[in-house]
Amino acid sequence: MVSFFSCKLISEEEILVKPFEIGIYFDDSAGKMTVLNSGKHNIPRSASLFIYSLEDVYVKENIQALTKDKKQIACKVNYRYNLNSKAIRKLHVEVGPNFNERLVLPKIRSVIRKLCSAHDFVDIEASEIEKAITSMFKNDVEYSELIKTISFKLKIKLYKN
Repeated sequence: MVSFFSCKLISEEEILVKPFEIGIYFDDSAGKMTVLNSGKHNIPRSASLFIYSLEDVYVKENIQALTKDKKQIACKVNYRYNLNSKAIRKLHVEVGPNFNERLVLPKIRSVIRKLCSAHDFVDIEASEIEKAITSMFKNDVEYSELIKTISFKLKIKLYKN
């Protein structure tokens, strides 16, 4: 019994998932994915652990877009969001730990370019684009299941080389 206990200690490691974090790992031996809430946990040493922050994420991005009248504009984006802790498993499986680069930023770029290309430069109002983008994010069921939009701010000006 003592040797079994010591083998267990060697085969597992204790990790700490901090408050406002959630962990996830896949256990090959058990063939299952496990989500870890905050606290101390023993996980297999062979498992790859991923930690996701549940705190607000701030994205600042500069995006160039073309308007309907072919004017090149510079869009300065300030986006604040956080992850839905109940959907971490789905986010991890479908998108992965680099969700910001694979999901959030492409979504922002795509939506901004689509909306800006529908208007002439003189008709573009940042506040209207902000409202449209926030609405699109909330109405996109798959996106809003994973990501909760907190705020979206946009500044638009004519692009200068």
